[in-house]
Formats: sequence, structure tokens, C-alpha cells
Amino acid sequence: MVSAQVYTVRKSSGNGRSDLVQDDGQMQGPVLDERSFRTHTATVTCRMMAALSACSLIVLAQPAETVSVPMRDGVRLATDVYLGVSGPRPVLLSRTPYNKAGLKSAAEFFRQADYAVVVQDCRGRFGSEGVYAPYRDDAADGEDTIAWIRKQPWCDGRIGMWGASHPGAVQWLAASKRPEGLRVIAPSATFTNPYQLAYQGGAFRLAFIAGAGIRIDPPPEREPPENIDRELRHLPISSLATVFGWHLPWLDSIVRHPNRHDSVWTKLDVSRILPTLQLAAQHVSGYYDLFVRDVVESFHDLRRNPANARNQRLILGPWSHQTLGKRKVGAIDFGPEAEVDLRSVDVEWFDAQLKDSDKPAQAA
Repeated sequence: MVSAQVYTVRKSSGNGRSDLVQDDGQMQGPVLDERSFRTHTATVTCRMMAALSACSLIVLAQPAETVSVPMRDGVRLATDVYLGVSGPRPVLLSRTPYNKAGLKSAAEFFRQADYAVVVQDCRGRFGSEGVYAPYRDDAADGEDTIAWIRKQPWCDGRIGMWGASHPGAVQWLAASKRPEGLRVIAPSATFTNPYQLAYQGGAFRLAFIAGAGIRIDPPPEREPPENIDRELRHLPISSLATVFGWHLPWLDSIVRHPNRHDSVWTKLDVSRILPTLQLAAQHVSGYYDLFVRDVVESFHDLRRNPANARNQRLILGPWSHQTLGKRKVGAIDFGPEAEVDLRSVDVEWFDAQLKDSDKPAQAA
């Protein structure tokens, strides 16, 4: 069993102050500046070196197979399956609206660590059928996909999920259905309350527009512009589509619902049930990530359930939403000790939760 852990990156200085302190599960800080950082582990009980050795395992891999997985309403989702050596084994799943082909490198990495790996295009995206409505169908689709995985001969009944940002949020939505077999998740830089994706304290997040807002509904036949400073200064926000010059239905719908108690948000809010879930989770974020508050709160909310007290881990560093595990944020270089190989950390976490026990997976 893995103890609840907090991994932080803290300042090296002579004043005795640290950027983040873990005191019996209570977070304090951080104080941010441009000085060098070093990695500090509050509680280390996992076998990192064993996990890193597992990462180097040589597997005679088969090519990924693309299959169409049926959902409860008959819509079929394009799904890539990466299998290594024969026989049932734990499975890692990631669901994305950003094209499953972009996760090939990660899938191959996890396959080399002796996992079966499943990567899926969300409903209505790229190879998948259906109509895309961000997050609306991801709870049910995640539950159906996990049920399909459990029936496959290469699955031993133990399943984990990984992914950052949108692919992180869909893990929480799937977990909210308590699907049998889902033992562990590893969401990074994400949220459990979708209202906080677009609003903070009632104010609309401009960072949302610059990120997912224009990636979900990109301009036809071209890439979204890299510099949108002019658009971000435009008011009112409700008429942003006229400034961008193409239709942004998701952004339009979010702007029309500024009230956090609107059913548009509450029906997708997983944060309210977190203390009732029995689920191992690794939570990753950066001090400069727009979702860092959400990530830390989710860590504490799950630990309110005594069953989760020893299977939660929080990893924080001097990172932004786009630079998780890297040493630089913009022009600021935090030094080599700010670098973390998060894929290897993921393998170590999944090994501890999915391989260290011979017990079959239980319903959450």
C-alpha cells in the first residue's frame, strides 16, 4: 500500500522558509520567486527505483490495433489498443478530444512498462462517431469504455486512467460513475467542477479562451492563431466570435451561463461527491497552473474518506499548465532540479496501485 504523499518543489535559500509545507495533510504557501528550487518529498514509501527499472522492460510489442467501441446509445468510439506480451494484465486508459494519435508516445512508454494501453477519441472527435459536446457524455462514455475493457481477454480486471487537462477531467467524470475495475486515476492540471474551468470567483478566465476555448472549436481549415492579445482585450466577451472571425459554439455557451448554480455546471460537478469515492488518485499541478487550487482541493476532498487516507499523492512544482515537469516557465528558469520525469512517476504510481497486490479489482 502507498502512503498519502505530497511531492513539492521548494526554494533553496538561507532564510529557512520553504515554498510549500505539508503539515499533517494541511497545505501552506507557496511563496513564489525566481530562485532555484529543489525537490522535496514529504513522505516516501514507494519504490521509485523498482518502477524506473520496470520502465526499461523490453517488450515484444504488437502494432496498435484500432477498434470501434460501442457506447450504450450505439455510437462507436475510435479506440487504439496497445498490447505487449501475451496474457491478461492491468490496463491504462486515456480519453482525449485532441486526437488519440497524439498519445502514441505515451502509450508506447506504458506498454514497455508491461501494461495494456487503450487510447480513445472522445465522442464526435476525429475517428469517433457522434456529436461532440465537451464533457456532456464523458461520464457515461468513460463508464461504457471501462466495461468494454474489462470484458477483453488481455485485461486482468484492474484498470487505471491517466491524462492532463481535458483528458484529466474526463477521468473524474468516469470515476463519478464508480465503474467496476477502475482502481486508480492520475489526473494532472485539471478540475472536478467544470464551472472553475471558465470562471474564477465569478470572473471569466481569459486563460480559458487562449487555451481550450479556441482549440475545441478551431477555425475551419487552419490552425488557431498563436497571438490573440487583441481578441483578449475585446468587450463584451459575449461577442468574441465576431472578433475571432469563426464560430465558437462552446465558448458562446459558457459565456451565456455565468451562474455557478446553473444546471449546465452542477450536473457535471464531481467535486460534491469526492468524499464518497473510494479511489486511489495521483494529483499533479504547478504553482502557475490555472487549476492548482482545484487540484489541491481534490486531493484533500478524497482524503476526507478514511478509505483513501493512504492511497493519495499530490505532486506540485514551479510549473504552468503547459510546462508540467519542465524547468522553465516563460523566461524564468528554475533550474534542473525543477525537472521531473512525470511519465516515470506515473509508472511508479500505477505499479504500486495495480501490480503490488494480487487482489482482484473491486468496484469503487
